[in-house]
Amino acid sequence: MHLFAWNRRFLLHADPYVMDRRDQPYRRLSITVIVAHAEPFSLAINGGAATQYQAAIIASNVQRDYIEAPAGGVSIVDAGISTDTFLRLAPQLASAQVRPLTQGTTTRLRELLARQPPAQANLAQALQLYDAVIDAACEAPVPPLQRDPRVLQLMAAIERLPLNTQAPRQVAEAVGLSDSRLRALFRQHLGCTMSQYLRWVTAWKAVALWRRGVSLTEMAHAAGFYDLSHADRVTREITGMSPSALIDPRKVRLLVGGDFSSP
Repeated sequence: MHLFAWNRRFLLHADPYVMDRRDQPYRRLSITVIVAHAEPFSLAINGGAATQYQAAIIASNVQRDYIEAPAGGVSIVDAGISTDTFLRLAPQLASAQVRPLTQGTTTRLRELLARQPPAQANLAQALQLYDAVIDAACEAPVPPLQRDPRVLQLMAAIERLPLNTQAPRQVAEAVGLSDSRLRALFRQHLGCTMSQYLRWVTAWKAVALWRRGVSLTEMAHAAGFYDLSHADRVTREITGMSPSALIDPRKVRLLVGGDFSSP
């Protein structure tokens, strides 16, 4: 598996790839583009049966149960909820939880991936490939999603606080909103609960600490997790993998860059 990660975005390539979380489904606060290089991949969401796709976009906060790509490989491009890339991709989904990409778009994406195979890319090349995939996946000529200014203020306030001090009341006071109004804004504009968003932000902050050579335990405490097991649960919740698996050189070729601690 080859994983490139930066600025709350990532590009992953695996051949083959299986993520079986039917016993513990997870939800990722990001929009994901998945492209099969040859044979279609299988995707099961929300407790339903698996469906096959050549290429598709998956909406944020969808329950992900199972993904399998056979020999030939799959590339996964992921845009976190706080990124400008997420704002570009969101209108492409409309109200769909999963949208297949057209055959023409799938062909263009495969051509891009064939010209610059992720397995052979360095970080700079991966960033260029990521942008090219996003450009190709944006099929409809629609403007990016616009955030409500109050939501932007909430997101900025959350960035300033560690997870273990981020009670809803404290965040509400920081932006001058009632707790009930705060929760309603998250559901309406971000499609998740505030606690989900807090955990997602903290997990990315933890990645920034790990990159500086901090141990997993130190990373967990410094980011604001209660302990390493708490960090492990949250990381599994939002990525489907444990922190130790993500950084295991026997399983993952990991290249990182950019500022993980902020959008």
